[in-house]
Amino acid sequence: MQNAPVETEKTRIEKAIEKTDWLDQIQKMIWLKQPPLPETNLEVLAKLSDSARICLQAFEHDQVVQAQSTLEDILVQVFIAMRVLQLKPSMALERALTRLDNQKNEIRIFHVYADRVEIRVNHEVRGQWPLYTLNDYQSTLRLAKELNCDLIHEDTCQLTLFQSHEPVVNQTE
Repeated sequence: MQNAPVETEKTRIEKAIEKTDWLDQIQKMIWLKQPPLPETNLEVLAKLSDSARICLQAFEHDQVVQAQSTLEDILVQVFIAMRVLQLKPSMALERALTRLDNQKNEIRIFHVYADRVEIRVNHEVRGQWPLYTLNDYQSTLRLAKELNCDLIHEDTCQLTLFQSHEPVVNQTE
């Protein structure tokens, strides 16, 4: 008896993508069963946003059953919104999985110099701006925290416009 090869997560995802026609079928079925057709794209997205807000409020008030029910309604509304915006669910899922895979492998770091900040993604400089004041420096720290990026304070600088206070090494908080 021959052992079956071990199925990795990547092969499971690839198989799921191959069989995504069922997503398109679900979208068609939901479209046929939905109540009156939405008048505008904005109306569809506003209803989706409102439902998400209601779900969040229910969850915050520990109404788990209502949150789950609203989340089920949101799933249906997502398929309707995708149809209205002419977005094929199978292709959207494939692109979303690709983005997730790319995000998982990204290393984002703020390199803070005395006179500037560089944002590097996988060791490639993607953006930079000058630091003029202590307020600029504090805003950079806040932004790095919000974007969940690592921080590295570098010792070198091109210009010495001001002295920053006590450098912190590899702070992510």
